[in-house]
Amino acid sequence: METSLTAIPMKEEHIAFVIGLLREESVKSALHLEETPRSDWEKTFRKNLRDRDEANFILCRGASQVGWLKLNGLKGDRAWISMLVIHPAHQRQGIGRFAVGYAEQLAREKGYDRLKIHTTPDNAPAKSCYEKLGYTLIEENARMNYSTYSKELGRNA
Repeated sequence: METSLTAIPMKEEHIAFVIGLLREESVKSALHLEETPRSDWEKTFRKNLRDRDEANFILCRGASQVGWLKLNGLKGDRAWISMLVIHPAHQRQGIGRFAVGYAEQLAREKGYDRLKIHTTPDNAPAKSCYEKLGYTLIEENARMNYSTYSKELGRNA
């Protein structure tokens, strides 16, 4: 039997998990992250948790933390997924699909009719996932190293 997936609001006690996730070599490579001191990450996440324009969630399979989802633009006119990271040991198990669906539902509940996602142009697994979920590539900027996907959210989707 498959253990259920959930998304819980990120709290300070989850910061260590997210920092560990961002230190995984394959994650650092996919996100083009430079080595960052733990104290800098901690300071950044504490600030982010107070930002009313964004929401951070820890993705869980049962009691295990398996990923991180960050939405931005929640106080503006457009919502977007700015970060979706699944621990390498849990990739290709439907967690990304779950997280995007969760973000879509949250955006709908907040009255948004469209959700956008940013990724890097060379992140083929993420791009493939988004395309399978109905997202359309609307912008790719190699110089600034980002690709933007968008999806119209139906009221009862």
